[in-house]
Formats: sequence, C-alpha cells, structure tokens
Amino acid sequence: MIGLSEPFWLHEATRRRVCLALFVLGCILPTVGMLLWVGWRMTPWYLAQQASEAERLLGLVVRLEGLSEPRPAEAIYQGVQLADPDSGQPILRADQVQIRWLPPHAANRACVGRVEMGFQGLEIYTEGLPRLVELVRRALGQPAHWPRYEVHLHASEARLRIGQQIRNLSECTGFLQPLDGGCQGSVSFRLAGSPVNQPIQIRFGRDHRQSPPLSGLELALGESAIPCGVLVGVLPGLARLGPLASMQGTLWICQQQGQVEYRFQGHLFQVDWRTLLGEESNRLLTGLAQIDVEDARLVDNRLEEAVMRIRGGPGTLSRRFWQSAVQELGLSSGLQPGPDEETFSYEQLGAAVRIGPEGLLLRGICPVPAPGSIVVSSHQLLLGEAEPAGGPIPLAALVRVLAGSPPQVRTLHVPATRQAAELLGLLPLPSETDAPAFPPETDTAGRAVGLAETASRPGVQ
Repeated sequence: MIGLSEPFWLHEATRRRVCLALFVLGCILPTVGMLLWVGWRMTPWYLAQQASEAERLLGLVVRLEGLSEPRPAEAIYQGVQLADPDSGQPILRADQVQIRWLPPHAANRACVGRVEMGFQGLEIYTEGLPRLVELVRRALGQPAHWPRYEVHLHASEARLRIGQQIRNLSECTGFLQPLDGGCQGSVSFRLAGSPVNQPIQIRFGRDHRQSPPLSGLELALGESAIPCGVLVGVLPGLARLGPLASMQGTLWICQQQGQVEYRFQGHLFQVDWRTLLGEESNRLLTGLAQIDVEDARLVDNRLEEAVMRIRGGPGTLSRRFWQSAVQELGLSSGLQPGPDEETFSYEQLGAAVRIGPEGLLLRGICPVPAPGSIVVSSHQLLLGEAEPAGGPIPLAALVRVLAGSPPQVRTLHVPATRQAAELLGLLPLPSETDAPAFPPETDTAGRAVGLAETASRPGVQ
C-alpha cells in the first residue's frame, strides 16, 4: 500500500502516453479545429451560407462577392446586391457594407443588442422601392424569427437611380428601434448640390398597443423638391402628374384595420394636364401647372377633401372642354369662337379650388382682365366665375366635363365611359343627394318612350 506522502510513480511508457494525449487534446486538436474553421470561412460555401441566411431574414435575393472579419463582432461584406425574388429587378447594391455588433443601450430594454451598418458605394433603384417599403413594414411588425436589434445605418454618399437618371444623395443616416409597445425608425438624407440646409426626413412607426395595430409614415421634404417619379413605385397615382412633375412639402400615410389614409400639404410643380386628365380626354386641356395644396386627404385612394390653388399656362383647351365648362359648370366667358375653331390658346390659368362631398367650389385668381378670371388669353376672358357666384358645383357635372362628354341638360347622370368610372372612383361621393329635377316635358317624354318600348315587346299586354 502506498502512503499519501509517498510520490505516485508512473511507468515511463505510461508517462509518455499521458503527455502525448495531453498534447494532442490541448494543442493539436484545437489548432486543427481552428485551421479548419478559418479555412471553412474562406470558402465559397461559407459565403453562400451567409447569403442564404440573409435571404431567409430579408425575403429578398442576396448576392455577396466577399466577406472578411477583421476583428470580433465585426464583418465587412463586399459587393452586396439585393434583388426582387419574383422579377429579379435590382433593389439595392453596395460596394462594401461594414457591420458591427454592440451591446444595447441601457435605456432600451426591448433590444438584445445594437447593430451599426456603414455603406460605401451605395446605389438604390427606385423600381425596387416597393420591396424596401415592404421590408420596413415587416421590420416594424417584428417577425418572430427576427432578433430584436436596434439598427443604425450610415452612408456618406449614395446614388438614387431613377430609370436612366441618377440623383446623388449625401449624409444618409437612419435607425430602426424596437420598443416595448411597438417599433419606430427614421431615415434622413440631403440632395447633393441642393442649397437647402434642411435634410429630407422619413419617419415611420408602428404601435402594437392598439388593436388592430396602427402604422404611420411621414415624408417631410421641407424646402427640397424631389421628382414624383421617385415615389411612383410606392404611390402609383403620382405617375398621372407627368414625367416632369416634382413635389415639395409633407406627406403623411396612416394605416389601420386595412384602411390607408393619405394626407398632403405642399406644392406640386410641372404638372402635365394631358397626363393628369388621361389619354381618353382627347387633349381637353394641355400645358403645365403648379398646384399649391393647402390640404388634401385621401382614404383608400379616394379623395375626401382638397383645398388648393392652381396656376398654369401657357397651353390650349379644346372647344368641347370650353363649351362643357360654360354649360355644365355655369362659368362665364367673353369668347366668341368661330365655327371652325376647335382649340383655343390660353396664356394664364389660375383658380382657387375646394373639392369635397358637397361639391366643387371654384374661384378665379387671375388678376386680368377682371376679378374672378380663371382662364385668360391676351387679356381676353376665356373662362371666369359664374355670374352671380353660386354654391358648390355638383361633382357629376365635373365628371362630365373631365370625361369629355358632350354638353347636355344638367342632370346627375355621368357618361358610361372608363374615364368617368375612374373619376368616380377618385372623387369624393356625397352621403346622400336629391333626386334629379328633370323638366316636366323631358321626364314625361322619357316615361312615354319607356312605356311604348315595353308595350311593343312580345308577350306584354
């Protein structure tokens, strides 16, 4: 029996085996494992795995050209491209994306960490903006497989590709912050070369404390004007303003319970009447206009109310449009057209407009040739306010004028055309209306024709 105070001797061969085992376990295996791990992360398969994981999180096609990890909790991705999974349309690309993982702020207990992302050579395609908006909407909803990270974005320069045109942006920053009761975020940038000091800001958020949740977005352009084509992918109706149109002001979008409400206050520049009224208008009115919108509100793409001032010219208006405006809208005119004149040139158009369920209020703001002038040419009044000025004009009359229907006896009927149907889907509808007041002879004649047709049918007694 060996005492505790005596040395525990091992055979020499046993000691060699023990030392060899410890060397293999403590040195060789960790070193080999580290080399295999480093080698795996340098292979194309690891890069493909990272792209696949990003596709799972984002729901987009992700392509990566390279990846390096200079230090712990930091990664640099090279040649990043995001594309639409359905059409393959590019959405975003960047020469380099640097990502750092940091501890969360102590004040925000809803986050498990903070991610800082820096972009170099960033390029955004306006055709892919709907997908980016959908991505932001998903982020605000916080899917279950998404980790709750506070995300900060930064790019000193970026390019916005609008078709074949490129607009340069600078000082692009943004953040997305999960909260206990929802989520909020913001994006700001400047238009390169613009003298405006105030950046363009986009703020968005989602409140989960309400049932159903309430989502909102605010686009604050300030004094900057951006082409309407930038937002066509998000708001398709802006395409009707024309290829040269731009906007300035503030746009709010609120969504709850499947209903989307839009509100805009600002200015619309270079609005093309021909594209705004549609090709089916047969060139009723041409020219460019500036629309100063005091307030406009749409609910599910239907205009609820709008107060604005319109200024435009020069341009042309058709004989049918002029005649319909006089007979349907009751406007005054000093024009005496010749029998062969089908179009009239105008120099200036100016009107204060209010549209609501009660109808259309129209006031002329051209200073010459007389107060109340709406459309003038060479100091000649083409269209002016009704004399005397009456109440709101029924929206049915406005639909008939804009739809290009021939002038007729004033009724509440509208032509059965695609243009009229589109206008009825856009303009506000009154909650109730009085029955149309037909002249006695017209009503009697109409009923007599209907009875005669019915009686002439076979089998009708």
